Amino acid sequence: MRLVSRAVVLLLLPAFVERADAQGAATSTAITRTFELRARPGFESQLDEGYRRHLDWHRGAGERWAWYLWEVTNGDRAGLYVDGTFGHAWADFDASVDPPGDAANNDLNVEPFATRAANHVWRLRPEMSGLAVDPEKAPLVLRSEYRVRAGGESAFEGALGRLRSIADAPYAVFELVSGGESPTYVVWMPAETWSQAGTVSDRMAGVMRTLAASAAMTRAELWRFRPDLSLCRAAMSRCHATLR
Repeated sequence: MRLVSRAVVLLLLPAFVERADAQGAATSTAITRTFELRARPGFESQLDEGYRRHLDWHRGAGERWAWYLWEVTNGDRAGLYVDGTFGHAWADFDASVDPPGDAANNDLNVEPFATRAANHVWRLRPEMSGLAVDPEKAPLVLRSEYRVRAGGESAFEGALGRLRSIADAPYAVFELVSGGESPTYVVWMPAETWSQAGTVSDRMAGVMRTLAASAAMTRAELWRFRPDLSLCRAAMSRCHATLR
């Protein structure tokens, strides 16, 4: 998969959070890459069609790895596409499928219809995360991003500990490694419906305000999973069987 000169990596785990008591195992496959793109004005349907053709190229090339795509539903980034691959070792990114062919197909089917926005590398922090998250089973994601003030990491991570003590739901915490301003963290919470997303937001509001107090910038968004633009573990299903 190459939207921004990228490698595609196998999603080895059924979810992208392991429990803290397996932290040693999780650390070796804790790297995530995400890429952001937006359709050029008037080319929304062409981007979707071209992206599907690019996924088909990967299937035909024998791709064994999973990619997931979400669409931002609200805020100033509404309409943005974010695709990502989760649960990898650094060395995985040295072994993509046919990089020249990938690049050529991407240039043909995706680049004419999209503008690139970001290219990020994240590290999963399993010791700060909650119950396991399976990206193929969540129609929506509550995503909260915090750029923490320099020197405020300890206070922020302490507040994340409070979140773990009250959250009886799956969620993941990622820390930015490369591609933006550090220290930046993301809290990722799946939801089945808008109603559930609102309930989760209400329950976590106090902790989220504490997290925001340590941050120079915060961003809260609701993302919609696009199974039709994803390459899942069960690739032929395109994730449809996992969503109602």
